[in-house]
Amino acid sequence: MMFEVMARLLEIYTEAEAKLWLVSPHPQLDGQLPVDLIEQGKSAEVVQVIDRILHGAYL
Repeated sequence: MMFEVMARLLEIYTEAEAKLWLVSPHPQLDGQLPVDLIEQGKSAEVVQVIDRILHGAYL
C-alpha cells in the first residue's frame, strides 16, 4: 500500500516533500505519523487525508 500512497503524494509534492509528509505528525490524523498508520494497516485513513488535500479541502 505504501507505493499507492506515495504515488498519490507525488501528485501534490516533490519526492522529498512526500517523504517528509509520511514521517511528520499530521493534524488530520490526530497527530499520528502517516507511515505508522500505514504500517498498522490503516492506509485508508491516510488516503482520505491525501484525497482531501488533492481536492483542496483542508478540514
